[in-house]
Amino acid sequence: MISYEPLYDQLDKKRIRLADLSQMIGLSSNTLSVMLNDGNITANTLSKICNVLNCSVGEVICFKAAEERKCKTTKIRPSGYGKGVKVNWDKIPGPLSKLSVELGFASNYLTLRKGRDAGLEDSVIKSICEKCGVSEEDIRA
Repeated sequence: MISYEPLYDQLDKKRIRLADLSQMIGLSSNTLSVMLNDGNITANTLSKICNVLNCSVGEVICFKAAEERKCKTTKIRPSGYGKGVKVNWDKIPGPLSKLSVELGFASNYLTLRKGRDAGLEDSVIKSICEKCGVSEEDIRA
């Protein structure tokens, strides 16, 4: 099974958001969604990613056994620069898919983060607070 964990590590190192990479190479929201769900992308898309990040294919994707994926929870970091802060997801108002798009991410970004019990970067938390009118103290777990 394909995993884009190395890509997220590259983005962290280079301080590039997945949304920004998407704009740089013209990825559709559908392709972003496929990537966030560890699906297959075309060799052309993979080549564009490698060219923009100046890295090899092995620094963008890796292969994992299906059993390994079922047993291991993967923390993805498509938006940011750190490992993320634990979040009280119940305090974030409104549909997460709509909020994801309003913040400039793929529509399923926040939903996936919640489903994987992954944290959020400080910049994302601040953006949510500004957009939704809630305090950081309420959102941080």
